[in-house]
Amino acid sequence: MNGKLSTLAIALGTALALPTLALADNATVTQTGSFNKGVVLQNHNTNANASIDVKGDRNDDYINQWDNGTVRTTVKVINGNDNKAVVEQSRSGGNSTITITQSRNRNDAFASQWEANGSQIGIKQLRSDNKAVVEQVRSAGDQAWVNQTGQMGDAYVNQYRTRDALAVINDSGERNDSVIEQNNSSNVNAFITQSGYKGDAYINQYKSTGSTASITDSGKYDNGVIDQWNVSNSNASIVQGGGHKNDATISQTGTWRGNSDRLHASIIQSGSHNKAVTEQTGYSNDSNIIQSGLGNDAYNSQAGIGNDSYISQGGGYNTAVVTQVGFNLDSSVTQNGWANRAQVVQSGLNHNSTVTQTGNFNNAYVNQH
Repeated sequence: MNGKLSTLAIALGTALALPTLALADNATVTQTGSFNKGVVLQNHNTNANASIDVKGDRNDDYINQWDNGTVRTTVKVINGNDNKAVVEQSRSGGNSTITITQSRNRNDAFASQWEANGSQIGIKQLRSDNKAVVEQVRSAGDQAWVNQTGQMGDAYVNQYRTRDALAVINDSGERNDSVIEQNNSSNVNAFITQSGYKGDAYINQYKSTGSTASITDSGKYDNGVIDQWNVSNSNASIVQGGGHKNDATISQTGTWRGNSDRLHASIIQSGSHNKAVTEQTGYSNDSNIIQSGLGNDAYNSQAGIGNDSYISQGGGYNTAVVTQVGFNLDSSVTQNGWANRAQVVQSGLNHNSTVTQTGNFNNAYVNQH
């Protein structure tokens, strides 16, 4: 996913020629028809505004704003297919914005902001087979929004070395595919919302403090993954629902520095072939898995000190497995109907385990050593 969209971004940036050229504080390019190319370059201005309006198909547009004050960029495509838009802002003043709106099908958008505090990127794509790539680097207080409607949309947001940043992907369509990466950052938030069909959502937060990752997925072939590595005071949540195959994994690795990890993981599923996995290492972490309906299966693994695990399933082929290693660990498994099976293994000192089962083929195994 990442490689595909990154290749797209590079291809878009290198493929554009330089016919319609404007160098000024305010630049406007209007295109009507097909196979047009528009380029706006704005450098070393106090403030700069750039706007490109497109009506037609197969148009390529490129805007580069470098070392300016506050900048504003708008690219708008009306009733057009196969259009490409690339916008780059570097070393701009605070509160700079990029807005890209593309209608129809097979449109590509790439937006990048470097060293632009308090800036925003908004990409809105309508219809089908659209692709969006957003990049924000070395800044604070940035926001990135991607809204896609239709089928076969791809969205990728990368925020690197940012602080107090927000990334949001809203995808309502059929063959959803969304990725957010936030690395070497602090107090960052990532939200992915999908509805419909194949789903597929991934959030990666690496070396981040005070971060939040959330995936809400309603669709048929749901799939959600949250990976938080070398993080502290962070939260992860996957809520699926809507039914069918479901699938959710949360992996959290703490910093192991003092007693400051405090990681929170939660998976809530409902309907069909559910499967949930949570993995945590560090101090003072907690994991919650709540499932209901049909296939079930919940797995939790924790290593560290003062960690809590809770699994509550519902009806179906339930299976709950909890593995905890360390000190002062708590586990609670509550199952309801059908084929139930619970296994809890705790290694170390001062552990507590509670298993409550009701209905059908119950089987419980607890090992503390």
